[in-house]
Amino acid sequence: MASLHTSYAKPISIKLLRSIFPQFTSTEQLIEHIQSVKNIDLSGNSLTSVDGLDMLSSLEICQLQDNQIYDLPQIVFDLMQNLRVLNLYNNQISTLPDFSRSHELTELNIAFNPISQLDPNTLPPNLQVISVSGLDVHTVSIQMRFPNIKFVNSPEPVKVVQNEIEQKIHLDAVENTVKQKIEAEELSKPPVRVQTTKAKTLLKPAGVKEPVKGAKSKPTTPQVLNRLKQTEKRDLKEVKEQKVLTEQKINETVNIQEKLNQKYQEALNEINELRMDQFNQRIEQIITESKERVLQNGWEGMVEEEMNQIENADEIEEMQEDEAEEEENK
Repeated sequence: MASLHTSYAKPISIKLLRSIFPQFTSTEQLIEHIQSVKNIDLSGNSLTSVDGLDMLSSLEICQLQDNQIYDLPQIVFDLMQNLRVLNLYNNQISTLPDFSRSHELTELNIAFNPISQLDPNTLPPNLQVISVSGLDVHTVSIQMRFPNIKFVNSPEPVKVVQNEIEQKIHLDAVENTVKQKIEAEELSKPPVRVQTTKAKTLLKPAGVKEPVKGAKSKPTTPQVLNRLKQTEKRDLKEVKEQKVLTEQKINETVNIQEKLNQKYQEALNEINELRMDQFNQRIEQIITESKERVLQNGWEGMVEEEMNQIENADEIEEMQEDEAEEEENK
């Protein structure tokens, strides 16, 4: 049976963070807490993107190994200026973002990702430890860019063939295969030989009862044909039932995928709302600070005095123009 893969996006959502910090029952408490979190382990959560990681603005150590991450938005890491340790081991990353502005990042693990090209100039400027095990890249260029860097070897990851959905479908298929094999063995049992009164040997299929002695019975050959027809009908019925079961599995999988996509969209909306709230709060803070500086430096009175002088100058100019017109008219 071919493996059935589900394709969906899974970022770092509020729902995931709530499962990691279950002690915070309300969303407001959770958001307030994660903004001060310095160390988090998000490994093995089937994540496909780090979108939403910037909600943890104070994060210093982040474990993201053993996921399915392929998306590393540049803006996420530009906003996380406190990050010191980043573990991206065993994911699906093909291209790294530009870490040249991540001055605090000193340890980076990108081992066992499908990265074919690596520009040392895009690595963190203060990088001290790196793991590139399983990557088709040249370490010499990295060594030249960072003479004192330490290379760490990472073990080869254990391959997981199936997820839970695939495993359930596979087990159901194995169970059906075993049932079909048992039924096929029953049908393939050697026929029982029956001695008739005329000393002729006829073949009797397994499962057909021997006629009672003295009772009237039809010839054996029609019974064999009837048995074969029944077997064919039963096989056809089982094929139809198996087809219905397969269609049901496919429909269940499609429904699961639609639900996951819906959850992903809800998570994105929640993240966008959170970012907009933070943006508005920052704008209000900037306006408040600007007003305070104006008041502290006495600029407000100076601005008003300058505006009055400009208005007075305009009035004098208008009066002079009126007087000039009157003289011309005379």
